[in-house]
Amino acid sequence: MTHHWRPSDGLIAGPRPGGEWFLYDRSLFIGTIQTGKVDGRRAFRALTPEEEPVGYAWTLEAACDRLWTWHVLVRTGGEHVSLALATHPDQ
Repeated sequence: MTHHWRPSDGLIAGPRPGGEWFLYDRSLFIGTIQTGKVDGRRAFRALTPEEEPVGYAWTLEAACDRLWTWHVLVRTGGEHVSLALATHPDQ
């Protein structure tokens, strides 16, 4: 079966097992994903390297996608970086 690349392919477990991951684009650090609670449910928070929140998601995969989208927009000089931002996992 063929594997299709996903942003989560660059995910590495952090020092807090099950609670923190680091996302890389090859060797470039993109940001951190941490677990927490939103409305009493487990959620994932994506943070820039400067620890600014990028958005929240219900799944680790979706948090990786949000962080990757932010990274691509910033890297390409996108005018619409705020499109990647979300304050709630349902957004």
